[in-house]
Amino acid sequence: MLAATLMSLSACVFAAGPPVAHQTGAYDTTLVHRSPDSAADKLVFRYGLPQDWPQTHDYDLSQETVRFHAPDNYDPAGEPMGLLVWASPSNNGAVPRDYAQVLAQHRLIWVGVHRNGNRRQLMQRLGLTLDAAFNAPLYYNIDPERVYVAGLSGGGRISSRLGVNHAELFRGALPIIGCDFYRPVEAPSRPGSFWRPFHGPTKRALRNARRQPLVIVTGTQDGNREQCQAYAKAYEKAGFDAVTYIEVPGMAHTLPPAQVFDDALALLDQRPEPTPAELKRRAIGQKHLDAALAQHAQDPAAGLKALRRVALRYDDTPAGRQARFTADRAAFAVDTPTGP
Repeated sequence: MLAATLMSLSACVFAAGPPVAHQTGAYDTTLVHRSPDSAADKLVFRYGLPQDWPQTHDYDLSQETVRFHAPDNYDPAGEPMGLLVWASPSNNGAVPRDYAQVLAQHRLIWVGVHRNGNRRQLMQRLGLTLDAAFNAPLYYNIDPERVYVAGLSGGGRISSRLGVNHAELFRGALPIIGCDFYRPVEAPSRPGSFWRPFHGPTKRALRNARRQPLVIVTGTQDGNREQCQAYAKAYEKAGFDAVTYIEVPGMAHTLPPAQVFDDALALLDQRPEPTPAELKRRAIGQKHLDAALAQHAQDPAAGLKALRRVALRYDDTPAGRQARFTADRAAFAVDTPTGP
């Protein structure tokens, strides 16, 4: 069923070309810049990968293509749109036909990497998804508070790992019919048998991830249902404040209906109310961001360093995330409007 569904996504093939800022519609392109987070040594550290993986499983970004889908209602000079980074279990990163209108309604731009399915090495899948997330804000007016990662089946497992280990970038995760957890969890139907966890996260990433939405979707007939359900409970027990478990009646190991996708996206925009301590930290971060922007206007080189410091020090605040986007645009000389 899943294979048939994924094959149906390949009806249209687009010729890849260089990225075009603010282009709407669906098109393929090659990415230009590797994300700093996709560097082999950083992936090895964050995910506990073997030390020789950089030599055996790295990749050439110029040989990869992605599918962008920007809704027709995207306006580069208007309100920034959100970004949904898709991890596919197959070689096709395109938007499922029934989901395009849902993305437009939620004001989300889609980016999915081709040839990044379950047969690729873990390091490559993680890295390429991070590369897609990094490049999109260089060419589109993206709201850093609405950058999400989602995936299907094996791609769902990728999205859950990225949503936790890179919570400073992704503001929520939507794993569908596939999910992972960072500690061993016992299978309810097989006492004494534990599912294998993923490595990480760091204390800093975990702090951020616990305050962000995690929407886990499965079906009553899905072979991964038991694991998805157990992991949803495990995340809640681990202190994640915004976990939602959706079980679709009659759904097997396949894409959920558009209405379920719609409901899941709405949940990604719902976050816990900030605590007084968080509000205070946000205000301090904003003060430092304003100072860095003023410095950048007078001295771009020094201002860029100041923006990087804000992005690193306040990565759990809107100011820190905006500083990261602004610094990346400045560093890579891509002219994108910042919105009103």
